[in-house]
Parts: sequence; C-alpha cells; structure tokens
Amino acid sequence: MMQFRWGRNWAESMVIGLIADTHNDIEATGKALSVFTERGITEIVHAGDITSPNMLDYFKDFRCHIVLGNGDIIDRVELNKKAE
Repeated sequence: MMQFRWGRNWAESMVIGLIADTHNDIEATGKALSVFTERGITEIVHAGDITSPNMLDYFKDFRCHIVLGNGDIIDRVELNKKAE
C-alpha cells in the first residue's frame, strides 16, 4: 500500500518542478526557471529534449533529474558529461 505524507500545510510539502521540450529556447526556459525560483522550487525533473549541453548551464541552481528525449540522442554523450 502506498502512503503519502503531507506537511501540515502546502509550504511544508515537497514541490518538484516539471519541465520538458526546452529545445534550446533560452527565453522560455528562463521564464519557467524564474517561476520555479519564485515558488521556492529547488528540484526539477526535465522530461527530455534539452537538445544542447549548453542548456544545462541554466539549470545549475537546481537539483535536476533529467531524462534524455529523442532530440537529445545526437548530443547524449556530451549531455551526460556536462551533467556530471
């Protein structure tokens, strides 16, 4: 049986940001990350299609869990190296 334990209020609960398909769009990614920061989100799941190792620089202030998408296949080795 699964059990979820929540804090007494929402502020005490863990909030995770979810983002995907950033496709080198610096402007849109920046806006999303600003929203995450404003809401106190420190952990992010990126569900794929970063498409460039350089995009990882924008996520450096967060704890990230990244799934590679079909757009990441070409640069997967470089993405994995930079993510370490």
